[in-house]
Amino acid sequence: LFRFLVSSATTLLGFYLLYQFHPGFAIILPPNDPIMLRKLLFYSSLYVALFYLVFVEVPQNLAPLPTPEKPHFWGAVSMAFHIAANSLRKRKIRTFLTLLTVILSVTAFIAFISVTPGLVTIRSLWARKTSAINPSVSTDITKYLSYEYRELYDELLGNPTMAYLYKSRPLPRASTVDDEGWVNLYILRTVDGKREYGIQGMIAITPSLERYIIPLDSIIVKGRLMQDQEKDCILISDEASQVLDVGVNDYVVLCDSLSRREIMKLKVVGIFSSNDMEGLYDTTGRAYRTYSYRVAEITGDRISWQLVPSKGSRIIIANYKGVFWLNLKLSRIAIPANTLSEAEEIANSLAEYLDLGVSLAYQGKSFLISQLTGYRITGMTSIVPIAICYLIIANSMLTSIYERRREFSIFSALGLNPSHIKYLLITEAILLGLAGGGVGYLAGLSLANIIVRGKLLFGLKINITPMWATTSLVLSMLLMILSVIYPAEKASLQVVPSLERKWRFKGNIKKTYTGDLPSRVEAYLINDFISFVRKRIEAAFPPYALYLRSNTRVEEIKKEGLHRIDLIIDAEIISEISSSAEFRIICEKEIEKRFYKLKLNIKPISIAGGRYKWLVYSVTDEIRKAILAWQAIYKSKKRRFPWLSTNH
Repeated sequence: LFRFLVSSATTLLGFYLLYQFHPGFAIILPPNDPIMLRKLLFYSSLYVALFYLVFVEVPQNLAPLPTPEKPHFWGAVSMAFHIAANSLRKRKIRTFLTLLTVILSVTAFIAFISVTPGLVTIRSLWARKTSAINPSVSTDITKYLSYEYRELYDELLGNPTMAYLYKSRPLPRASTVDDEGWVNLYILRTVDGKREYGIQGMIAITPSLERYIIPLDSIIVKGRLMQDQEKDCILISDEASQVLDVGVNDYVVLCDSLSRREIMKLKVVGIFSSNDMEGLYDTTGRAYRTYSYRVAEITGDRISWQLVPSKGSRIIIANYKGVFWLNLKLSRIAIPANTLSEAEEIANSLAEYLDLGVSLAYQGKSFLISQLTGYRITGMTSIVPIAICYLIIANSMLTSIYERRREFSIFSALGLNPSHIKYLLITEAILLGLAGGGVGYLAGLSLANIIVRGKLLFGLKINITPMWATTSLVLSMLLMILSVIYPAEKASLQVVPSLERKWRFKGNIKKTYTGDLPSRVEAYLINDFISFVRKRIEAAFPPYALYLRSNTRVEEIKKEGLHRIDLIIDAEIISEISSSAEFRIICEKEIEKRFYKLKLNIKPISIAGGRYKWLVYSVTDEIRKAILAWQAIYKSKKRRFPWLSTNH
């Protein structure tokens, strides 16, 4: 009755706090629900049934006392929780401090960390290559409706300065293909009509703005970049200048490649390097050149086209004011910024409010800023004290293991194997996690709401969401269990029956040595044992190690009335004066026997002073640890599930 009253009072208090502070918890029992009393009766009946199952039915009927012949599952679980609870009660101060640590960590999880679903603005992990040096924000217009977003730019950013980049539209025309398979859109002709040069694409810019976005002056080898008011001026490549035999301030005629009719007369004010043009990349990471069609394959009357960046020598750069009436398309909009922080602010605004994928370019790097549906995490600085809390818990468990060595020995004498000891410690962690997690959960909800409603911490924004309020409790309990796994394994290694903790060599180790190992292996587990020890040795001393390396192999010997399996380890120290030895773990069993006896044979191959002694002790100690781990952890599992054995 006392347990029922205490449990009921605790549950009612927890439900009241959840009802007051947990967002969405009121859905379970809404105040104006006409069937609220029926729901309350149902929940009360469910609680009584669970209480009876846990405290009465399981201990008395479903969990009979385990025996060596038949260890009932529910009985073992009930015994583990009973022993763990008694152990926690005996160490009241330690239990209280550990419980307080758990409560504080869960409170920090709940109150000061918030995870909310929604739209999140992110930056790409890897930077794309760009020739831009000054900070700017740009959008690849090929993916978006240009005019609509240009109006939105003005509305959001307040009529910002924008650099427009126009490019010619590629056309797959077989009649204008040159000898190399490229499609020429235009023809540049000298004024006297004696020389011609094919042009694959045209770039149109606003010179004063574009030179800030992309360093076009750096690729000009002769002349200069045109001014904004010079509408009939262009830049041509060094190869075009050589073929046409024209220079700076000369005039050329732009003609249609299909009809050869004159389009307009243009003045050459600058000549750029073809190679430098091919190495120029826009703020979006794309090639700065235009794209052109090239013949990929001709099959009968059918031509397969390939859309690739144009050749740098076959491009001209013009002032958009002079060629706006040509068939050009808007390729990119760039917004120049004075500082990187200003560019980042513009990029985040465009990505957040216009749902655009924008490029943030500066110092030769271009990052994609976009908005995705994800989770927004705030209060990540609280991770540091939370991590400290769980390190304190792990340290407390390690200290507890040292203090409870005599208790573990008593458990071992009563028949508990190392796995049982490990599970007892994990059970204690579960009890502490449930108790401390529940109290910390309610304390965190209450503290967060008190801070928000009372405005106690100036500038601190706390956002309690139903998803995180539930996930944080599960996460804190999981971290509690994980922090105890290593101490639990250490405890299990302390209760290995009939296994010596230290091995000692008798005699001179620089000569061939053979000695019995203080362990034995069941016949049906021998293959698992060999495989386990071999993997541990290979992991500790891999064949490709730079100092101490090893190679392993297995030999099987069958004689009359005797079966023997040897695990051979060839270990070597790699240095100017090397030392090496052959370690042989001999597993030997008579035919009618159930167990394999273990021996260790060490045969020196090369000896170099103290290095050989260090080699022998290092490898032997790793063998000892491997056998110890097998006996303590893995052997009990194979006994309970013999069908998992590879030799069964």
